[in-house]
Amino acid sequence: MKKKQNKAEADRVLRMAVLAVVLLFLGAGLFVFVRMQNPIADSEKGKEKLAAFDSIEVEDVQTEIDALVEEDKEKEEALAARSNEEKFADCRVVGDSITYALVQNEILSSDIVYAAQGVGAITAADDGLKTMIENAIAAEPKKIFLAFGVNDVSQTEGEDTAAFIAAYKALTDEISNTLPDTVIYVNSIQPATEALCESKPAYSHIAEYNAALEELCAEEGMIFIDNTDLATSDLYLYDGLHFSEDYYPLWVDRMVTIGKL
Repeated sequence: MKKKQNKAEADRVLRMAVLAVVLLFLGAGLFVFVRMQNPIADSEKGKEKLAAFDSIEVEDVQTEIDALVEEDKEKEEALAARSNEEKFADCRVVGDSITYALVQNEILSSDIVYAAQGVGAITAADDGLKTMIENAIAAEPKKIFLAFGVNDVSQTEGEDTAAFIAAYKALTDEISNTLPDTVIYVNSIQPATEALCESKPAYSHIAEYNAALEELCAEEGMIFIDNTDLATSDLYLYDGLHFSEDYYPLWVDRMVTIGKL
C-alpha cells in the first residue's frame, strides 16, 4: 500500500511539473509570436492573452491532476481485481508435475495450463511435452510461460547442461518460428531441499542448469523468471521437490508481475 501511495504522490508531482512547464512555454511562445507579428499594434493584445494565462488558478491545475491520479488508481484497482484466469487469458503455461499443481489447486484451469508428471525437454518427443508445446502453439497465445527441467536434471544426473539446453532450445525454436510475435518466458527450475540433495546429489546441480537457462534466454531474446527466492523451506512437501498449495499464489503473482499481465 505504501508503494502505491508513493507512486501516486510521485505521479501527482510529475503531472504538476509537466503542466507548469507546458503553461510556461505556451505563454512565452504566444508572447514571442505576438511581438514578431506586430511589435507595436499587437502588443496590447499580447498582454491580454498573457494575462489570461496568468489568471489560471493553481487550484484548477491541482484539481485536474487529482482527477488524473484518481483515474489511474481506479484502473490499477480494476486490473488487480481480475481473476487469474482473466489475467492469463491470452497466455499458456506449459510444464511438469510442479506446474500441473496450478490446476490441482484451482489456481488456473487446464485451458491455460498444459502440464503432466515426469515430462522434460530431453524426453519431450516421448513423454508428451512436445505435444503440449504444439497444443500451446495452436492456441496462438501472446505469451507462453515454460516451467520444466527438474526431470532433465535427474535424468542427466546433474552432469549434462549442454544436452538439456540443446533440447530446451529445440522446443523454444518451435514456438518462436511458428509464433514470432509471442513472448516466451522461462521459469527457473526450483531447487530441491538440502535433505533431498544429500540423498540424490543430481539435484544439487540445479543452479547450474538455471544458469544455463538464463544464458539461453539472453541469447534468444526470451525472458528468464528466477523464482528461487519463493522456494522457502516451509512450502515444500514431504518429498523435498514439490510444493504445498501456499506456494502457487506466490508463483502466479510472480509471473503476472514479470509478464505484465
